[in-house]
Amino acid sequence: MEMKIIKISEYDLMRLLRYVENGDISVSEIEKWTKEFDIEEDVKWIVNDFNYKEAMRWRNEEFEPEEAYEWRELGFDLMSAKKWRDNDFTAEDAYKWAKEFEFSLKEAIKWREYNFDWEDAYEWIKIGVLSPKEAEKWLKYDFIPEKAKIWVRYGYSPEEADDLISRGYKSPEEIPEEPEEIPEEPEETGD
Repeated sequence: MEMKIIKISEYDLMRLLRYVENGDISVSEIEKWTKEFDIEEDVKWIVNDFNYKEAMRWRNEEFEPEEAYEWRELGFDLMSAKKWRDNDFTAEDAYKWAKEFEFSLKEAIKWREYNFDWEDAYEWIKIGVLSPKEAEKWLKYDFIPEKAKIWVRYGYSPEEADDLISRGYKSPEEIPEEPEEIPEEPEETGD
């Protein structure tokens, strides 16, 4: 029998021995692993709580053991993790978008295309601005979510809000209810 020299941390070795001692994995099962993986990789999958079948599935999708463990611990199954990762999301970012703020992958991609992170996207959605394109318009007129909030609630567009502010109104609550009472800007004459 050929002897292999393996490089694993003392911590991982202790965890592996604990698995064997507790009966969580048998030596024969470890042998099964070594047919597909090298022993160093075996240990990483085992100590990250993957059984052989799970490890093979995650590995076939090109996840490293620690990465697979992180995605799984954050509540993602393999296919969800793969979709988010394939769209350049880290496990932590995907968790924020999907689990904390309940964005679909499609929504997260759309907001990110407009350079919004999950915190900013959430702030806009919270005030009723549901698309990144609309949020971008508000930003074009120097509105942050807190400033835009009341204007959105009253149904104004960023252009209308900006126009009314330029005419001296600080909030929609100051605007007279009858439209004809809103002072019009004088029309320019071609004289």
